[in-house]
Amino acid sequence: MLIRLLDRVSCAMLLAGLAAFLLTSAVGPNRAKAEMTVSASFFYDQLSPDGYWVEDPYYGTVWYPSRPSRDWRPYSYGQWVWTSDYGWYWESDEPWGWATYHYGRWVYTVQYGWVWVPGDEWGPAWVEWRYGGGYVGWAPMPPEVMWRNNAVFYGSVDLAAPRYHSSWMFVSEADFASANLKGRYLPASRNAVLIGATTRTTSYTAINGRIVNRGVDVARISAATRLRIDPVRVVHSETLAGTGIRGAGQLTVYRPRVIARATVGRVPVGPPTRFGTDERVQVRPPDLPPVGGSVGGGVDLGRGGGLGVGGGGLGVGGGGGLRIGR
Repeated sequence: MLIRLLDRVSCAMLLAGLAAFLLTSAVGPNRAKAEMTVSASFFYDQLSPDGYWVEDPYYGTVWYPSRPSRDWRPYSYGQWVWTSDYGWYWESDEPWGWATYHYGRWVYTVQYGWVWVPGDEWGPAWVEWRYGGGYVGWAPMPPEVMWRNNAVFYGSVDLAAPRYHSSWMFVSEADFASANLKGRYLPASRNAVLIGATTRTTSYTAINGRIVNRGVDVARISAATRLRIDPVRVVHSETLAGTGIRGAGQLTVYRPRVIARATVGRVPVGPPTRFGTDERVQVRPPDLPPVGGSVGGGVDLGRGGGLGVGGGGLGVGGGGGLRIGR
């Protein structure tokens, strides 16, 4: 009798530990969402005039521009500048580009299209690169791709996969160093072929505390364009005014340190949707736990839910509890 009781207690402890582990994994995105909110509070006032702040169920507080064209994509209005300190730097023509192309990540959502997920790590750009066959391509890194221990961490994300094909911009290598890339992009309908014809060349590294982007060999671009591409020196500005001005071999960049501000309160919800139901692309972020538990597993953090372990579950919310057996 005592042995049987001890066996049941041991089983209970094992199941509780397993359920706790699953619960920790399940709330991981919520913890990341809370961290992103700190960044959102920093950028909130400065980006509000040019777009909408909304709440996304997966990524928390996100922002999107108010007047993009239907086929607009991140990192498409501007130019690539070769710098001495940071490698390839994206100089945007958009007034909010100082924030959205150097902090955080972009992701395509079902309801709002392209949205920016705030972050606090500054980089010269956050893109994936492909090069070869006379073509150069880049695509915005999604939020699942992170900078950790002075390296880019992808997890299970593969930006060459079909789900990301529409994210890419490709130009001929002869056009890559153009002062204005608008109108030089190859049709997105060719992206699948171009991805197959090019090689991944993404290369980010840390040098003396600086994140350096060397995704494209500048010597090859110089040879292809028959232009001498000298590195531009970056000068940091304390204010947003005057940034982006180039002259005498230098570029002025606004790179504030992202710190927590007083809470902005409940983020106002922007327009409920940008697209009709038939126009939405069904895209679900990878590596998120399945929602909706049942006997034998799954996660349900709603009212009366539970983490299924065998025939039992650990309830979170009303009606919860640890059950052992049926």
